[in-house]
Amino acid sequence: MKNNPVRYKDPSGNLSKEQNYANFGNNFATIDDSQHVEYMDDSMVPKDVAYFRKKVLSRGGKWSDNGVNVVAIRDSSAPAKIRQQKADDLFVVFDRNKVQGYFRGTTEPGVERWTDENGKTSEQIGGVAHLVPGDYTYKKEAPLSGNAARSKGYFNSVGSVPVWRDKNKDGKIDSEEKAISEKAKHSSIDIQQHWMGDLPNIEGYSQGCQGIKGRSYMGPRGNIVNIEVSKNIFGNYNRLGAYEAYIQQAGSKGTMEYHLFDKSDIDQKKFNQSEKLNYIPEN
Repeated sequence: MKNNPVRYKDPSGNLSKEQNYANFGNNFATIDDSQHVEYMDDSMVPKDVAYFRKKVLSRGGKWSDNGVNVVAIRDSSAPAKIRQQKADDLFVVFDRNKVQGYFRGTTEPGVERWTDENGKTSEQIGGVAHLVPGDYTYKKEAPLSGNAARSKGYFNSVGSVPVWRDKNKDGKIDSEEKAISEKAKHSSIDIQQHWMGDLPNIEGYSQGCQGIKGRSYMGPRGNIVNIEVSKNIFGNYNRLGAYEAYIQQAGSKGTMEYHLFDKSDIDQKKFNQSEKLNYIPEN
């Protein structure tokens, strides 16, 4: 491959890509304010719930007290490049304000550029997409046969979501790239959530998508739950490890509210995601 990740295909033979590229209009996903629920008092919910709910509401997001919320915390220390991006982000699933599980995954791409089967490149649309931290609604979709990453079901955003694009292909988003993307109102309708494969790194499983990786996750009481990753006699994946628990928990209501934060936005004295990740095996 000679340091060129653009033709990377996942083990199922399906090119993992941001399928509809970018939508450059002013069409970010919006939430009708009438959909907001009446919120409980913070004293009525667990400490972690109160902390994240307050942060979500303070930036104008929606938190569902009676539904599913997923909080993801991004660690951008590793560049979003082939053979470098790992599952170093934490996902926490809350159902009716109770923790269901802590998962290891990624909120960043595993490649710095790509070329699709028709010859279209990431450079032509401004660079590989990185989802902007914020609050979004996601809907569970039916499994796709023949596609390992989506074979147990996956999530699509309800409407388009804003993205930053990695113009210089260094696997990082700098202030100039943020300004360019925000001025152009870069967005995408294909920042999905799905399984992130069984390779040592993320690689082509994500070209902007979010997702879960590994065989293990941590339960609400700190217990580690292990689920195998395996293939059938035909060489196709039939068990997807911790992702199987994630799709059940996060998808239990059909839709869920997804809240993405950067690690720098989190008060580590109130919630230390690194401490929790240390308990969850990488593979």
